Amino acid sequence: MSRTPLKRWARPRRDDLEETYPSGRPPFYPFPTVSNVVNAAFCPVAIYHDLLHGTYQDATSSPTWKMKGVGNLFHQYIASLKSSIATGKQDLTGIDRARQDFFYSFSRNYKPERDRDSCWNYYLEPWVYRKFEELRELRREANLLFEITISNAYVDFVSRGKKLTYPLLGICDEIDIDNKKIIDRTIKGKYNDDHPPLMKDYQLWLIWKIINSIPRSKLPDEVKNIDFDEFNLVVETPHKDFNIDKENSTFEELTHEAYAWIHDVAFERKSGYDVFQHKRCTRVNKVECGLQTYCFRRKPTFPESRSEMRRVFKDIYRPLFWDQMWNWHLFKYQLVMIAPSKLESLGLLSKGKKISSSNAKIEIEVPEVQADQLQAYSEVSLRRYTIIPFGNFFFGKRMGATLVERKGNKLVMEIPKKEFRMSEIILILPKSDVTIIESPPWYLSRNLQRSMFSLEFIGTKDPDKARKDSIVQILESLFGPKPLRREGGSSDQ
Repeated sequence: MSRTPLKRWARPRRDDLEETYPSGRPPFYPFPTVSNVVNAAFCPVAIYHDLLHGTYQDATSSPTWKMKGVGNLFHQYIASLKSSIATGKQDLTGIDRARQDFFYSFSRNYKPERDRDSCWNYYLEPWVYRKFEELRELRREANLLFEITISNAYVDFVSRGKKLTYPLLGICDEIDIDNKKIIDRTIKGKYNDDHPPLMKDYQLWLIWKIINSIPRSKLPDEVKNIDFDEFNLVVETPHKDFNIDKENSTFEELTHEAYAWIHDVAFERKSGYDVFQHKRCTRVNKVECGLQTYCFRRKPTFPESRSEMRRVFKDIYRPLFWDQMWNWHLFKYQLVMIAPSKLESLGLLSKGKKISSSNAKIEIEVPEVQADQLQAYSEVSLRRYTIIPFGNFFFGKRMGATLVERKGNKLVMEIPKKEFRMSEIILILPKSDVTIIESPPWYLSRNLQRSMFSLEFIGTKDPDKARKDSIVQILESLFGPKPLRREGGSSDQ
């Protein structure tokens, strides 16, 4: 997958960060997530589909992998269990006690039930059994952080002795400060594995690189004096723990190539040819990959105008990604490159003081002018926001919140019912990655990419069915020579 590393990664200029009118090709490069970089490092075709076709697909999963909901449940329960023990709300007396807590308290209303059963039987039970003594020894007030979003516009990597920096955002499953561990947890993996699941070691290494690149002055006060360079990296499966070596030159080179692919896919019109020339496998020699349904899907004979449709779509995919860069990637740059005071003046941030919190609700006091702005925004956003109850944009806990009531300059927000650390100052983002509705809604461009890409494969091999299929006929009219007529009308209509 050879790709020459870029000499530098272009970031937004001050005018782009503070006052800009989005148009055309952005003058800055993307702000990728850890998932984007892992996909690019795994196979260039994966990042091609990721950025241009909106596939949301983890290339390192098997093509039949349908356990995302189970995986989320696995992560959430472990965070809840360990938090409850650390805060003294629960004593773990046995495996049955954990099982009862999971089924009759934590996941009681979770649907579908078969996912809940699978989560316990195949993943949580072996994990709890293996970790039982460790959980029993977990001390009160243990210093644990879960699902921390980490971000930096300048993450250091080395290539042939030369330091290069790239922007990167990721989510860390767990940081155990007392035991100096950074943990990436997954339901992938088998009991007899002698190595971590595919690319999980690289994923965790990237997360550590972000954390270790954040200047001490930018870290929250609670972790400002911690040297994360001393922490061990652990990939944790239900069956085993794997320690990851932090000094890894292979990962360094892999990262530079991955960013080169991200740049080329984002901007180079002819990159598609190179992408498929360097793909990880072929139809004859396939590897386990979550993209097999995209790479090796057969295209039906009809509509016959498919080649023209694909040609037209090819010119649209990349501008749709540029739209996401202007709306979402630029926002990620703004959060870590602009001072908080300036973010407030631009309307991208509100700061509030926590008044109280109980039973999945939090009351926040904000300046009157910001309360007016947030309420005005709520009228067009289904009252959905993202709050950061702990930390900041570089290192913090992000979660969705819904505005349920306003009392003068006090806002009552509904938040997920879970254990987490909370600071006195709460950051509120009216535009973010967690909210369902945003202004502007960057995800609509991604949805359009995905819908267009699905349309490329629609159709049939049967000519009789094709003549009766309204979608096939519309496509033939739009992209082929077939005239478009109103049903029942004459030929000149």
